[in-house]
Amino acid sequence: MILALLLFAALAADGPHGVPVRDACGEDASTVAIAESTDQITIHYGVAGEAVPCYAVSLMRAGTEIRGYVLGSTSPAVQEFERHRAAESRIPAQAPPAPPPAPVTADGKKPVDRTIEDPGPLAGRQFPSWTGVDLRGRSVAIPGNAKLTLVLFWRPQSHAARAQAVELQNIERKFDTRGLKSVGLIVGADAASTNGYIEDLSLHIPLAVDHSALAAAFGADATKGTTLVLDSSGKVIASSSDPKKIQAIVSKLLSLK
Repeated sequence: MILALLLFAALAADGPHGVPVRDACGEDASTVAIAESTDQITIHYGVAGEAVPCYAVSLMRAGTEIRGYVLGSTSPAVQEFERHRAAESRIPAQAPPAPPPAPVTADGKKPVDRTIEDPGPLAGRQFPSWTGVDLRGRSVAIPGNAKLTLVLFWRPQSHAARAQAVELQNIERKFDTRGLKSVGLIVGADAASTNGYIEDLSLHIPLAVDHSALAAAFGADATKGTTLVLDSSGKVIASSSDPKKIQAIVSKLLSLK
């Protein structure tokens, strides 16, 4: 952008007889006018590459515009012009980009963040389509038609695993109306040796023996009890041996908000 600065008496005050306005930047250039203190002068730009600083100017006199050049940079007017030019040439620091607008749903509401921060080591794997019969003779399918399915690999002889089975049943009771189902796959025991534990624990969720060695395929620790959270396609969303974490994940994924 060309910087044009209007100047009045300051430029002409350089000398008692005003400032010569020349037809070129050289010292031997012809004088086309003398800028007096009463003249309104505009400095348009500085001319680069000259031995003596030179500035293109114009002034109005009797309704006529006179254009030319003035030499030197000692004039307060020229110094003011240079200050303006320096200020305009500075590149301002870029402001940080504005954050993108928060997405909204069709009804204008902000969607719920259902991201799982710590999904566990098995997240992302695909659970094979599995069908079988539980210990009560009922058909069981994993993942079935639920929004979420919890699959617990557990060893009934382990106190920690039995506690997991009870907690899993409690989680299902809280969220079954929102599309949650649970299945317990028994590892390291047969149906006969498991019935006593089931009766003592009052477990009513489907329980089946892991004849397909799925616990081994997933590297699940049945002694601690390992729960997989599956979506409706059978993909593992999260895994953990901590029932509180499993409940928090289910609550986030099935929240009505």
